[in-house]
Amino acid sequence: MKKLVFALFAMTLTFTSFAQLSVGVRAGVNFANQTFEAEGLSISPDGLTGLYVSIPVEIGISDKFSVQPELTYLQKGSSTKFDVLGFSTESTVTYNYLELPILAKYKFVKTDDLGVYAAAGPSFGYALGGESKVSLQGVEETTDIDFGKEEFEDFNRLDVALNFGAGVEYQAGPGKLVLDLRYMLGLSNLNGAEDDDATTKNNGFAASIGYMFTLGSN
Repeated sequence: MKKLVFALFAMTLTFTSFAQLSVGVRAGVNFANQTFEAEGLSISPDGLTGLYVSIPVEIGISDKFSVQPELTYLQKGSSTKFDVLGFSTESTVTYNYLELPILAKYKFVKTDDLGVYAAAGPSFGYALGGESKVSLQGVEETTDIDFGKEEFEDFNRLDVALNFGAGVEYQAGPGKLVLDLRYMLGLSNLNGAEDDDATTKNNGFAASIGYMFTLGSN
C-alpha cells in the first residue's frame, strides 16, 4: 500500500506540469455485501450500509479523458439473520478499508456547466480493522476485529477489486459539484488459509456527493 501511495504521488507530480489537475472530496454511503462459496454452494447474505469517503485527484489527459486516482476510506461487510428453535439471531460484520482506486475517466457529455462521465479501473484495498456484532433476542454483543490477534491471522487483508462508475459534474462557483455512483466487484478471496476451499469476496454499490477544485493547467 505504501508503494502504491508513493506511485500515485510521483505520477501526480509528473502530469502536473502539462495536464489540468483537479482535487476534491466526496462523501456518501457504501451499500456493501459479500458472497460466500464453499463446495459448490453459493450464499449471498443481507447487505450492510457503511461509510464512504474519498479524495479524488483528476489528471486531465485531454478535453474528455483523464486518469483519476483516489484515496478512499470505506466500510465493507455483510449481515445475516436467521431463526433457530424460535430464537431470532442477527450477525453483522463490518470491515474498515483504506483503498486506492485508479480509474480511467471519460466525459461523454461536456459543456461549460455540465459534464457526464463514465469511469472504470482497479482498486487496491487494505483492511484496517472492524467489528462484529451478534444480537440474540435483542441482546447484543460487540467484538472488535484486531488483525494482530491469532484468531484473524488467516484473514486476507489485501482486497483487489474492479470499480465501475458514472457521475455528473455541475459547475458551481470556483469548482464543480459532483454526484458519483460506483459499483465495486471484489476479486480477492478474504479467506487466506491455504487449505480452505471456501471463498469470501466483497462487493458494493456506493453513492456519494462532493466537490472538485481545479488547481491548474498548462
